[in-house]
Amino acid sequence: MTERAAFDQVAAQMTAHGWSISRQREGDEVRIEGTHADGAAVMATARLKAKGWEMRYYVIGNGSSHWVRVRRDGLVNFLESGELAPTAQTWPVMHSKCSCRKQYAPTQARALRALEEARRRHLRKGSEKVEERVYRCPADARRWHMTAKTAWNGRETWAEVKA
Repeated sequence: MTERAAFDQVAAQMTAHGWSISRQREGDEVRIEGTHADGAAVMATARLKAKGWEMRYYVIGNGSSHWVRVRRDGLVNFLESGELAPTAQTWPVMHSKCSCRKQYAPTQARALRALEEARRRHLRKGSEKVEERVYRCPADARRWHMTAKTAWNGRETWAEVKA
């Protein structure tokens, strides 16, 4: 199965089970992300290596604050049930390429909720600085940060890809 076919199959499974999906590409890496209304999220990545495409799958449950890496069958089960099977093989994602020392959220939905709370605190306390938006960490796709800047002049590293 080609990388494109495997990703299309994962995207179809996400959609069939009520997940909202987005696809991104940068150079020799592609990614599909899925978010669910209950707050859970999944990510499938593929990197072109010398021997072909290396695919990895990550999930984060509604109550969890950390991503875990799973095999493809674990991802499929998670997409269908919203939970990891007790027998699913998992690897905690303990490292991050993020070095910016900012607070972070593991998903965009959680970052947006944190942004709403920060704005409510600003209204209650009248602090000088108010957070304006969230953005994906340029160094680690599994982290989202808040910023008071209304716009970023840098280049977005990941480009949204239409199906």
